[in-house]
Amino acid sequence: MILAGGGYAREVRDRTLVYHLVRPVARRTVFLARFASGWVAAGLVTWLLLAAACAFSPVALPPGAYLALGGVAFGAAIALGAVFYALAALFRHGLLAGLVYTFLFEFLFANVPGSMQRLSLRYHLRGLHHGLTDAYFAPLNPQIARLMARGGRPEALSMGDRGGEDLGLLALAHVPFPGPLDAALTLVAVAGVLLAAGCVIVGRRDYPLKD
Repeated sequence: MILAGGGYAREVRDRTLVYHLVRPVARRTVFLARFASGWVAAGLVTWLLLAAACAFSPVALPPGAYLALGGVAFGAAIALGAVFYALAALFRHGLLAGLVYTFLFEFLFANVPGSMQRLSLRYHLRGLHHGLTDAYFAPLNPQIARLMARGGRPEALSMGDRGGEDLGLLALAHVPFPGPLDAALTLVAVAGVLLAAGCVIVGRRDYPLKD
């Protein structure tokens, strides 16, 4: 959020955007290049945090697990970063609007019962995370390993205390996560639409030299 979310908002607030816009470079190029630089940095930092947590844990993970975590990190950065950049192009205080979205709408949609959860980016990020990392982490837990051996998925475990063997879905409280491919395509599609909208807004908006 720090690296990707506030990037474009800082360009507008600090008036550095005006310097870029008077150059012979398309506005959408400035917008997308600024997003790309923030996305790469945010993805790397997020991956390093996840990888460090695993590296310092008492269990050994294969190299593929770290690559999978990289996919999760960059998927999160591109989707959430696009939200912040689109809001920064639309609103004067885009970073604030992004924080409201993250802590209000994402929390609301991710925790309401039923299919409304699909409106949350967090829902699709969880699907990406499970799809890419379950095969590496499941062997560390015998109960989850048995579930996956029977064709189940770890998020289907019931929260009820029934000896650890109740593997039914809580249908009213949780919707099964999408597969990793569907989740990745959804996140990329959302990011593409938001960035395209941001390019249109930036192309039509006037940026005064001073207040």
